[in-house]
Amino acid sequence: MANEGSGCNILERYRNISNKLKKRFLRKPNEMEGAESFASLGRVYLVIQLEKQLTCVPTENLQAGLNSCMLACTKYPKDSILQTGLYLELVDFLKEIGKIELIQPYLKGAIQLSQGKHDTNIHCLEKFALHFISIGDYVSALQTYQEIMRIIDRLPKNGYRCDILLKCEINSVFLLLILRPNTLNIAPNLAKILEKYTWGDKSDNILQACKMSEMLFILLQSLVVICQSLDKSSLEDLEVEFWPFLSSEQKNLLRVLIKLYCH
Repeated sequence: MANEGSGCNILERYRNISNKLKKRFLRKPNEMEGAESFASLGRVYLVIQLEKQLTCVPTENLQAGLNSCMLACTKYPKDSILQTGLYLELVDFLKEIGKIELIQPYLKGAIQLSQGKHDTNIHCLEKFALHFISIGDYVSALQTYQEIMRIIDRLPKNGYRCDILLKCEINSVFLLLILRPNTLNIAPNLAKILEKYTWGDKSDNILQACKMSEMLFILLQSLVVICQSLDKSSLEDLEVEFWPFLSSEQKNLLRVLIKLYCH
């Protein structure tokens, strides 16, 4: 636990870092060292914030830690992957301490910084979609998954991208069924997602690219038909059949869907 002198110790550490950097910059700039120093200081603030929170003591260390980490980002070389990594580290920390309302700007920052680094950018967008699901913003989550699919569609396919494509396809179906869009106002690209399962169209390019299994296709087809027919009696049995194919996040999303239709 942090003791009463933590604030003074951190302030002294901040001054030492600043003075040391000033002296070294006069000789030869070393921005990477400065970035790591401020990132380290930011982490110290955040750890103290977590300790204080566990004991229900109000503290200003959270903002100080966030500010130090943002200062560290300005010291990293332009387009460094370390910038994106630090943003994602802050996202995970804020999630851990329950500060969900503060997460979105850091996710947006990570997405912006990872532009051009395709797989990193996809990873950041995935986190963004999961954040939207966690706060119940299913429209934004669906839009984010569709953006990921558009990015992957332009790239050479590999095992990782095919797995992400499959995940996006499953989640898009779940989200569309949760949202229950009107057939008259649904966007054409979203209507096509449900139509392929309604009509059993296995020749769809996305299905081919993500290498969806025959069994999973049948399960999704059954889910779409059941939800469209409002045949509630079969949904809970279908949930069990889905289980081996889904991640924990997808299982939670399917539970939301089934609860919506069954209650």
